[in-house]
Amino acid sequence: MWATVVGAGLAGTLGAWHLAAVLFGSSLVSAFVNPASGGALRAVVPAAQMPNAMAVNQGRMAAVALFAGPVGGFLYGMAHVLPFVASVLGHVIEVVAVSFVRSPLNGERTGATHPLADLREGLRFVGAVPLFRAVLVLITLLNLTSIALVVAINLELVRTGTDPRLIGLVDACAGISMLAGAIVAGPIVRRVRVGRFGVATIGLLAAALVVMALAPMYWVFVAMLAVGVFLYPALNAGFTGYLTVIIPDRMMGRATSLLGLTGLIAAPAAPVLGSALLEAWGIGGTLWAMVGALAAVLVALSLTRPLMRIGTPDTWAADALEHDG
Repeated sequence: MWATVVGAGLAGTLGAWHLAAVLFGSSLVSAFVNPASGGALRAVVPAAQMPNAMAVNQGRMAAVALFAGPVGGFLYGMAHVLPFVASVLGHVIEVVAVSFVRSPLNGERTGATHPLADLREGLRFVGAVPLFRAVLVLITLLNLTSIALVVAINLELVRTGTDPRLIGLVDACAGISMLAGAIVAGPIVRRVRVGRFGVATIGLLAAALVVMALAPMYWVFVAMLAVGVFLYPALNAGFTGYLTVIIPDRMMGRATSLLGLTGLIAAPAAPVLGSALLEAWGIGGTLWAMVGALAAVLVALSLTRPLMRIGTPDTWAADALEHDG
């Protein structure tokens, strides 16, 4: 899919709808990749060590984000199509790396089933668990707001003629912050309930947005975006680790695929939302709208008992769900 973007870019026919379609397709592919990686992780990591494993994963992703921003800006400055060429090469390397995984990591296999039957079973399972129902709504809203925020800031910097390398620096600083957050994610998850640092994470991002809305300038964007995302690795590590421990083996693929719909919905919708708000209200109005959205998510999270009741990792195994299928 990204190769088609390269081809269209070289031919001079690349448009916004083409990019949106590829982004949607990439998110769809992740619905297959993420359940497989989550299940494989549980196959080799004991429940007690899951927070540390998830923190390492968050650190890996933060390190990638750290380099992706400035490298993307540098490549874009050389030629607009080069970042997409790098994406194609990266996926090729990923295919080669995954091909070296020879051993089955999913334990007992269930045999062939009909996709629609799997979908119905997964929907019934997810719908029967209050925690999952809450996650589908809250995480969708959080992803939608966060991605739209980054899109709006980047578009504003492009509109004001900011050098592409400086735009990449915004993402680089956010990556440094998330890398630092990943280093402390393990100890945080082991000591603090997931719901509590979920509230702290969203509250910190909302506070950073207030500062950006009051002073919408480049260096404020750089500093406050880095502050706002600092706790994200701990939140992701804690919540993802908890789900990985409690979901039954047979339902791992179905449940995590459905929960992955949160990213699938947000990925194509968030850029449209961010650009529309920026066009209608400018960067200041857009940032205040994001503050309002995060405030709503924060209140909803605080009132969602299944999330707030999640304990520390030593209690996760006791919350394991059963499935009679």
